[in-house]
Amino acid sequence: MLMWKIAWRNVWRHKGKSLVLAAILFLGALLMTIGNSVIEGAKAGMSRNMVDRFTGHLVLKSSAQKDDMMFVGGRSSLKQLPSYPNIKAVLQQQELIDGFIPMSRGLAMILNPDGRQGETMVFGINFEEYQRVFLNNLLPMEGELLQAGERGMIITEYTRERVFDRQKFWIIPEGLTIEQTVPFVGIGHYAQFDVQKPELIDSVKIKAQSGQLKTTSELIVLGFGSTSFGTDIQIPVKGIFKFQNLNRIWESISFMDIESFREGFGYISA
Repeated sequence: MLMWKIAWRNVWRHKGKSLVLAAILFLGALLMTIGNSVIEGAKAGMSRNMVDRFTGHLVLKSSAQKDDMMFVGGRSSLKQLPSYPNIKAVLQQQELIDGFIPMSRGLAMILNPDGRQGETMVFGINFEEYQRVFLNNLLPMEGELLQAGERGMIITEYTRERVFDRQKFWIIPEGLTIEQTVPFVGIGHYAQFDVQKPELIDSVKIKAQSGQLKTTSELIVLGFGSTSFGTDIQIPVKGIFKFQNLNRIWESISFMDIESFREGFGYISA
């Protein structure tokens, strides 16, 4: 009790110093609180937007894969995991693992007999398993997403615009007409598609109205294999999609069913 009396007396005896010290302590505590909140918020946001929706908590790679660029990278595709059946058996026995999915990634060339070639980063997946593990992160914008056992490819609006800009043809999801795609659905609908080049969309509309627009619902895709080119395959485009989270970051990525990926990138397919 005596200690508190002495402290209180010193505070009032040196009011100016006490006020300065109190202000410094308050400001320090405030900055620490705000800083910790920002850091924790960033960690929570990264976990929610990237880990839960795209990368997962743990990535297993082949020992032959020298770099750690699993989701982006150069022109070479990921190295294979020949022992995956054994790895899968081990993972299934782990109680702490909620879900996992085999995936592969590579750069694919989009062939165009009439002009310039294009390219896209493509992931080979089992679509239903991918959606389950990553919480339905892929949302359909035009057409449909892939179904179980279905051969096909889905792309983003960014990829479609880029293909038209470079290769001068417009991709329409299988089963749709040009009137059901972005140029004709109305300006108010553009926000849903995150259209980045309105002038390019206007060019599509002008060409379509004049009968000069080249359209396709299938792409000829050639994968850059692990050591060389794969095999060119003709694959239907089932839909245009967007990512539920961080779409602008991942918008250059396309998805293909795993069997078509194996064929296009020169892997042995059962």
